[in-house]
Amino acid sequence: MATKIDIISGFLGAGKTTFIKKLVKDLYIDTNVVILENEFGKVNIDEGTFQRESIQVKSIYAGCICCSCSLDLARGINEILSEYRPDRIIIEPTGIAKLSDIKKLLLKEAEGQAWELDHIITIVDAKNYHVRALISKDFFEDQIRASELIFLSKTELLDQEGLEQVKDVIQKLQPACHIVDEVWDNISPDRLKEFLEYKPEASNLKHKLSMRVNHVNDFDSYEIIMEQPLGIEQITSFIGEITNGIYGEIHRVKGLCFDAGQGMYTVDYIPQELIIKPVDSGQITSGTSKLCLIGRLLDKNKLDTVFP
Repeated sequence: MATKIDIISGFLGAGKTTFIKKLVKDLYIDTNVVILENEFGKVNIDEGTFQRESIQVKSIYAGCICCSCSLDLARGINEILSEYRPDRIIIEPTGIAKLSDIKKLLLKEAEGQAWELDHIITIVDAKNYHVRALISKDFFEDQIRASELIFLSKTELLDQEGLEQVKDVIQKLQPACHIVDEVWDNISPDRLKEFLEYKPEASNLKHKLSMRVNHVNDFDSYEIIMEQPLGIEQITSFIGEITNGIYGEIHRVKGLCFDAGQGMYTVDYIPQELIIKPVDSGQITSGTSKLCLIGRLLDKNKLDTVFP
């Protein structure tokens, strides 16, 4: 039987990793699943997140699998098939990947392979939709147009009017897609299975496969790796400086850091939103602190001086 492949797309900070964890826990718990994780930077924070959940993961670093690293995508799939012999592979592209190109690549390569493309899902941050869309309209709208099924995140933070406005904009971009606006914690495994059974008419999506958008290559990444403790207060202060724009346009910060007093914690930042969560002490594998920043016009000389 052919290995199924799902693509879980979404712009920076939309909630792809959180959704994948729910998908594996609720639907694929008894399935041999491997995550193919594409990290734009050189430090993969999500890899550790999946491993702490006992989820198998293989990473592709330092690039976007929709462009210069497309060969790495095919190679990564074949290596997973050989090493793990999985029932299903879940591809999580970087948040600034063109879903249409990944989709076209997989459809082109699928014939005669030991795998087949199954679900094409995009996660959209409903709360910050309009702000995130302004950052890179090409990437953002491409991920919606190339998707069959869209799960909205953070819907509990919107009123009904705001939610309907977001859904209306998405539906105009991709009339054939199905939009799920339920709060994720309220979606039962059976309900999730029902959503994933949705398949649009092929004719409704056919014209999307040939579309092209400008691939904006002005995003950059910066990594911080420290062996000494990196306190929560230091991180909070640093994020405050980020919001002032002194290091350039930083649109995403993810990290796994060590505070000498409170232990390991995760950092999850997008503009106007910072989430810091402790990590279970039983899951600590190292006292090293790692941060990955993604943005535009990064002032790396200034960033080099942040945590000397």
